[in-house]
Amino acid sequence: MAKQIRFAMIGAGKVAALHALALNGLRGARIAAVCDPVASRAEGLAASNGAAVCSFEQALADPDIDAVILATPSDLHLAQVRRCLSATKHVLCEFPLYCAPAELARLAALAQQRGVCLMVAHTTHYLPPYVKAKQLLGRGEIGALHTLLYRRRLYRPGGIAPERDWRDNALTHLGGHMLDLIPWLMGDQPRRLAVTAQPSAQEATVVGVLLGMSGGAISLFSIDFESRPNGIWLEAAGSAGTLTVTGFSRLEINGRVRWQALDDDTPYRAAIAAQDRDFVKAIQGGAASVSLQDTRNVNGLIARALNASR
Repeated sequence: MAKQIRFAMIGAGKVAALHALALNGLRGARIAAVCDPVASRAEGLAASNGAAVCSFEQALADPDIDAVILATPSDLHLAQVRRCLSATKHVLCEFPLYCAPAELARLAALAQQRGVCLMVAHTTHYLPPYVKAKQLLGRGEIGALHTLLYRRRLYRPGGIAPERDWRDNALTHLGGHMLDLIPWLMGDQPRRLAVTAQPSAQEATVVGVLLGMSGGAISLFSIDFESRPNGIWLEAAGSAGTLTVTGFSRLEINGRVRWQALDDDTPYRAAIAAQDRDFVKAIQGGAASVSLQDTRNVNGLIARALNASR
């Protein structure tokens, strides 16, 4: 029987709770420790999972902790990943892990040297409606792809969400997810890129990005933290029809439902669960569906987007 993998959850917010739910459903995985600067959050998540509360330093020093999930503010990811790898812990880092190519290469080398797995959460690759959309687009069910449009409203005025105490960036975080999702869905890389970000790229709360793909198709996406109601919508138009994904729960081609879920939360939980299964598989020596090459690719596009917005 394979050794049980003992996890430390660093951060105890909403996404950490979803990771905990996913890991509880996996044989050979156990949440052993929870760390969060807000004691009540750490204690609540630890109690519901039979885990201990500890500090980040204690988790890294504990020889019984095998792996870490970093569900922390984006600007902490790079330094925390480096510290986890240096402590010989497997790491699943929430998106983004944005850094220069040379720095990511150093992290990959450190992981290899320490004999541990480093994985970044490219969650959109696991979302059931987008997995289905990629299959249908790949089969040519709407013909030659002409345009892909994506719109998301997520009300976080000033980049601050009610459940968070840190400022989010619509370009580098959720926009980064789209710079990851769109080339993956379309099977193509952007040749041209134009960006508008307000009030600035460094503190973006509203962003629009236009991508001219190498194969000639055009993609446009917008992320808006300043408007309501919340909503997610994707449309791919081709020579033989249109594919639409509404939220995470409904996929249609030419108005005919091809995939449906009861709500948006169930597919999102399924994506986290599939991603965590992949991480456990990678720890055990298998190959995950995403790799650090995916992270290199999206980091390059984020860098281009930041440069284009100046």
